[in-house]
Amino acid sequence: MARLPYFLLLSGLLFVAGWLAFPVQKIVVVGAKVLPAETVARLAGLYSGAPWLYLGRRVEKRLREHPWIASAKLRRPRLGVVVIEIEERRPVAYLDGVLGLPSGARNRLVLDESGQPLPNLRQGGVRIEGFGPGLEEALDLARNLPSARVIRYSPAGYGVDFGRSALWAPTARELLRAPRPKTGRLQVYAWGVSVRQ
Repeated sequence: MARLPYFLLLSGLLFVAGWLAFPVQKIVVVGAKVLPAETVARLAGLYSGAPWLYLGRRVEKRLREHPWIASAKLRRPRLGVVVIEIEERRPVAYLDGVLGLPSGARNRLVLDESGQPLPNLRQGGVRIEGFGPGLEEALDLARNLPSARVIRYSPAGYGVDFGRSALWAPTARELLRAPRPKTGRLQVYAWGVSVRQ
C-alpha cells in the first residue's frame, strides 16, 4: 500500500517528462488538395511543441469528423515528426440554386460521389441546374460524364452541355446511350434523333 503513492508520483513524472522531452517538431500533411495543410493540422489539434509521444487514434477520429475528409491516418516515422495522411472526398457536382430548385438564390451546394453535400470550399465537378424530380439521375449523369460542363434537368428531360457539343433526351438512361457528337447538338426523341450543327 505504501508503494502506491510512489508509483503514482513516478507515473506522473514520466508523463510530464514524455510531454516535455518529445515535442512535435515537424508536421507533414499528405493527400490534401482542397483543404490547406495548415487547416488539416489545426483540425487534428497538432502544433509545434505538442506532445509527440501521446498522439493516438483520437487525432484520426477528429479528422474524419470533417465533411471533406473520407479517411485519415496518423504516422510517427521518427522522433518529433508527425505525418498525417488524408483522403478527401471527391466533388462530383455542384448544384446551381437551392437544392436544384429555381428560387433565384445561388447556393453552389457541392456534392460528392454518393450525393452527400460538402461545405463549399471551392467549386468542383459538373454544374447541375434544374427543377422538379430528377436530381438523382442528374447526379448519376455527372458521375458518368465527368467531361460535361453543365447538366440541366426538368420534367421535360435531361440536357448535357460539353462546351462544343450538347445532348438532350427525355430520360437519363437514353441520354447515356446516345452517341456524343463532336460538335453541334443532338436531341433524342422516342420517334428519332435530331441533329443541329
